[in-house]
Amino acid sequence: MLLNSLDKKSFIPRLNFLIYTNKNYSYKDSYTKKNRYFYLKGNLENKYKFERIFFQLQDKNRLGIVLHSKNIDFLNSYINAKYEDLFKQKIFKYFNELFDNNPSINKLTCNEKISIMQWRASQPSEFSVPLSLQFSRKYRIGFCGDWFEGEGFGRIEGSILSALLLVNKFKT
Repeated sequence: MLLNSLDKKSFIPRLNFLIYTNKNYSYKDSYTKKNRYFYLKGNLENKYKFERIFFQLQDKNRLGIVLHSKNIDFLNSYINAKYEDLFKQKIFKYFNELFDNNPSINKLTCNEKISIMQWRASQPSEFSVPLSLQFSRKYRIGFCGDWFEGEGFGRIEGSILSALLLVNKFKT
């Protein structure tokens, strides 16, 4: 029954790009916190193709940059790209154009390494799966995720809360 329910769901596909910055890459300002976030909405998301950009302080004070895109045209251009290196150049171009006049963020040199992760189903949309399908006592098998009904549906919080509910179901 759970698999039938999931088969009818729709999900938001997403591309994530993890950029490994060069050792001398840093902020232009003196920002010292571990993470810095940018959320792009509407016209900015359409123009630059990114929905969110996370800067994360890594070991040895290096910065990692994670770009998230759910722009369907951008996803399709990645899927249909004949040369991944040319697609990666687009990523650098959009990033550098976005932060061209930003007083805090340096441009990328385009020599950074990028890992690309394609999520066919990164975020559930529409309806949630009933919690009654989360656990089978007969087979002692359970499932958790952000696609179950309840608080946090469609978000990381939903995955965590559903896992905590599942632990209690196994205990009882």
